[in-house]
Amino acid sequence: MVNINIKELDSNKELRLLRKFLLEQSLGYPSYEAWVDGVCIPELEQGYKKAYLAFYYGHLVGDAIFQKHKELSDFIEFKNLRIHPEYRGRYLGLFLARQIEVENNKNIICDTREKDIVGLLKRLDYREIAVQNLYDSNTLDIVMIKEMIPIIGI
Repeated sequence: MVNINIKELDSNKELRLLRKFLLEQSLGYPSYEAWVDGVCIPELEQGYKKAYLAFYYGHLVGDAIFQKHKELSDFIEFKNLRIHPEYRGRYLGLFLARQIEVENNKNIICDTREKDIVGLLKRLDYREIAVQNLYDSNTLDIVMIKEMIPIIGI
């Protein structure tokens, strides 16, 4: 029997595990470590950001981090989805992304430069709305949305 546990982040111990997990998988984003330590972790501590975690036999193997959108009240912003490379292909990313949809019932906006994530989100009916440079790098980012509530004008 496989022992996979998906749960909401709810302790300082899990927060420390998440920080370590995030730092081990930066994927080359500019100023990523500064974002993790200066923005993500403090905002998780304050409750502004929320996270769902995937554990395999007690080891953290995936996360999904999200927050209320700063300007659009009908939206949440999907900030981070990571699955440890050894555990990809087991639908953990799909499950974590779907958990955000079910638990929040709001439109979702996100950006990524990872082709695997674009494919995963398209399977969940996200659609591309823009391709642009968001993080002052030479890489283009794909902005995607998932309409849970009808949107007029996008």
